[in-house]
Amino acid sequence: CAPSAAQRADPQAELIAKRNDIEKQLEQIAVIDRKVMVKMRDGKLMAADIYRPKDATAKVPVIFERTPYNFNYWDVKLGAPRDM
Repeated sequence: CAPSAAQRADPQAELIAKRNDIEKQLEQIAVIDRKVMVKMRDGKLMAADIYRPKDATAKVPVIFERTPYNFNYWDVKLGAPRDM
């Protein structure tokens, strides 16, 4: 007997739920500044998300990652909130 539509899980809904769960975990340990416009040496502005540990009492290393792709495409495509 095949599962009914109500019994089948929506794969996108599962991905969104997983993404939101990860986001909640991250918010518990980090201060997150979204879409901060950072001026580059050539004067262009680049949008960036900045994650800082909530309990940092000393200097912490910086990890910088750049991508030529829209950095929030995954979230927008799946319908996650735009501020993610």
